[in-house]
Amino acid sequence: MNPVASTKQYEMKKASKFTVYLSIWIVCLFSTGMFMTYANDYLQESGFFGDVKTGIVKKWDYYAKNYTLVQDTNGQIDIYYRWGDRHYWYYWMCISLFIISLARIVIWGYYYWEKEIN
Repeated sequence: MNPVASTKQYEMKKASKFTVYLSIWIVCLFSTGMFMTYANDYLQESGFFGDVKTGIVKKWDYYAKNYTLVQDTNGQIDIYYRWGDRHYWYYWMCISLFIISLARIVIWGYYYWEKEIN
């Protein structure tokens, strides 16, 4: 058996295994993020965050040439709500966990690759 071909096969197998594990980590990371968008909506509607819904305002309708009552869109991040303090804590917690997860994926990939080489 050719040792060079065997080494290339080993490298391809190692790279394939690495990309499968990396893909699984990335799918889990983003699936969790997508799930949390549903949790965010539920927690906002339940009043957990302490958000205040913006009110109804009179806005000039240029085409109809009259004032109409519409939902105010003067929220800072969410256009229909002014976020409470808990919502900001939740937001930064999710951002921090996402960054930590990305770092963990990179570190895991580095150590996995180093372990396979040595």
